[in-house]
Amino acid sequence: MPTWLPRHPSTFLARVGRHLRCPSGRFIWQHRCVHLSTIAGSEGLDKPSCTYKATVAYDGTAYKGFQLQNPPDKRKITIQGELEACLTRIFSVDRRALKVQGAGRTDSGVHARGQVVSFSAQRRELDILWKSMNSILPKDIRVVTLQEVPHSFNARHSATGKTYAYVLDVGSTSDPFMLRYSQYVWRPVDVQAMRDAAQLFIGRHDFTQFANTFPHEVDPTKAVRRFTVTEMPTAPHLIRLEVEGSGFLYKMVRHMVGALIAVGTGIIEPSVIARLLIRGSSQLPGEQHRGWAVAEAQGLTLEECHYAADHCRLQQVDAEMTLPSVTDDC
Repeated sequence: MPTWLPRHPSTFLARVGRHLRCPSGRFIWQHRCVHLSTIAGSEGLDKPSCTYKATVAYDGTAYKGFQLQNPPDKRKITIQGELEACLTRIFSVDRRALKVQGAGRTDSGVHARGQVVSFSAQRRELDILWKSMNSILPKDIRVVTLQEVPHSFNARHSATGKTYAYVLDVGSTSDPFMLRYSQYVWRPVDVQAMRDAAQLFIGRHDFTQFANTFPHEVDPTKAVRRFTVTEMPTAPHLIRLEVEGSGFLYKMVRHMVGALIAVGTGIIEPSVIARLLIRGSSQLPGEQHRGWAVAEAQGLTLEECHYAADHCRLQQVDAEMTLPSVTDDC
């Protein structure tokens, strides 16, 4: 043992805590603390010291959704997988220690402007960490804002609601520049009929009939707070649908959009929507043909995740973002 080290482990840990917190001694400090913690009773010294909340934007075209595949498949690249690879490189820890959690588990091909991700790691300078993440991540994934939050924060479970947007291309021919961010509808569309039918979704309903599968162990009752259908003034051939709710079942937004397309093109009457909302979970979804096709993934964007007003904000960095836009001036 070197002569400068005291013989008693607890004294050693106290001295290390005061005097050896420097880049050149970081490895020795961590190693000694872990090695002597069982002797000195200093459990928890190597636990993550900070929880981060990141707002993430991405083009989901090249990805198999947000959530990491289970079991992991290198051929199926996900947003979570890219984020974890980035953070493990920065913090040199196992990905499981990061506890990466997304607010919305967007499906394959779905985009996001306001996905929220929480993770745990050692405390770093926010501005430096934000720049490091954006320098490592692929160019179609960007960290828009980054902040430190209380340890109790969880991107998914702390959310009080989400806002999704969907873009329809109803021009005489499809717009090639919107191919990755909209669904083309070749039939003539009655926008006012869609607007009126969208109001049927507002309120608390059992949305089982607007889910892809029966919602086992999930409350199918959700509150839709707002559902708008707007013709985009700068691009008359595009229609933007925006829905805000307390939560959404699997593919629920795409089923609601599919139903509105069917109403707008005259395939079904609005009464079909009202009848299925009343039916709720008394029947398996899709047991009988519902009258519409689920809307395609590429037209959907997770715009924003909502949290309680008293959410504690400790520190934050913001970025001015310029992304391929499908919602400008709306």
